[in-house]
Amino acid sequence: MNIKHKFALTLASGVAIGLAAEGAINAQQVKPTPGYFVGELEITDPAKFQTFVSQVPATLPPFGGHYIVRPSKVSAIEGDSSAAT
Repeated sequence: MNIKHKFALTLASGVAIGLAAEGAINAQQVKPTPGYFVGELEITDPAKFQTFVSQVPATLPPFGGHYIVRPSKVSAIEGDSSAAT
């Protein structure tokens, strides 16, 4: 085998091993744990609160977030209903 062919084969093998190692390292990286904010609110000024609510959605996309709104009246589908309130 020609020396140039040996060099090319060695180089290609090294690149393949490097790419495989990079894939294995990236697969092992831990993804951040999501954070949750839970709040119970008593709204005393609905107009001012509506101003706040209209601005919330724009703050979430830069962080990959979303929000869930739960009404105050909750009924359990399964299990103890006192745990749902």
